[in-house]
Parts: sequence; structure tokens; C-alpha cells
Amino acid sequence: VQRHIIMTHNENADIVFTREKGKREPIAHFEDGAPATEILVSFNGQAIHSSITVVKQADENEGNAGQYTIQNPYCPIIKRPKVITQSSGTDITTAEFARQALAEELKNIKCIISIDRWDINQKIIRPRSVISVKSPENYLYNKVNFFVEDVEYTGDNEKMTAKITCVPEEVYNNEAVKNIFVDAHENFGRVKR
Repeated sequence: VQRHIIMTHNENADIVFTREKGKREPIAHFEDGAPATEILVSFNGQAIHSSITVVKQADENEGNAGQYTIQNPYCPIIKRPKVITQSSGTDITTAEFARQALAEELKNIKCIISIDRWDINQKIIRPRSVISVKSPENYLYNKVNFFVEDVEYTGDNEKMTAKITCVPEEVYNNEAVKNIFVDAHENFGRVKR
């Protein structure tokens, strides 16, 4: 199981493989209502499952059988389980395999931010950066960190724009996954306890 591997390219168009360095501080913050900023969050629910169970058969080299189930906090009510078979590794890596499968599903949550410039506070937003977003229009009532996967820069003599495509940072780190939309204790600012 390969985790935290990010494929990108450098200024010479060479393919570069890097690893995510864990929890990082956001380099910029975006909110609804900021001038020349548009925030759109998309959620492909068809590709998300309520739980992922990984099963591994014992092998001929006396490797143990294994099973691990991980819950997806983005699908708490509808029961839509998924079972996958682990074909390599050991029973020790079954939990890691399940977490990787959940990370792949989390890529179906995208935050796309369009801005009218290439830099924020003299920092150019680049892939592999972390940004924070607060957008009640998109049900993000508190600040949420996103990992920048792609930035599309467009410019001419009239204007420069950037389109930033992000995913939840749990896609590329080992943090516990929490629902950024409806956690009444931390993220859903309108809910009173």
C-alpha cells in the first residue's frame, strides 16, 4: 500500500514524485463574500460508501487471514457498504489498506476556488499546499483545511485568474476522517447544544 505519494511536475515538465509531510498550516484563507472569489464545493455521493470492509485470505506461506472495517463519516445514515479484497500485504496492513480505500473515496469531495489573481499575500498558491475555507453557502460553517491538488493559472494583458482545485486534507494524511459538513459538535455552527 502506497500512501502520501503525490505525482506532479516541475518547471522543466519532469514528473516528480513526492510525499505529503503530514499536518501543515494553511498558507491562505478563503471565505464567501471576499471580492473576486468564487467558492464551489462538489460532492459525488454515488462514489461514497457508508463503510469499507477489507478482507484478506490466508496465503500458502502461512500468512494470516485478515478483515477490517472502516466507517465513512460522510455517509452516516444510509447503509451502503463496500467489500474489497486485499491481494497483497499482510493481515497487519489490512487496516492501512482500508484507510487508503477511504482516502480514494474522499477524492469525490472537491472544493474549487476561482480568484482574480495568482497570489495571496505575496504567496503563489501551488499544488501540495494547504488552504483553509469557510463557506456557509457551501455548508462549511467553520474553517476547514483543504489540500490543493491542482491550480490552473490563466492570464493575459487584461487580467490574471487562478482556479484552485482542492480535496479534504485527510486524503493525503493519516488523520482521523471527520465530516466537515454536519458534525454538530465542531463544524455545524448553527446547531445549538
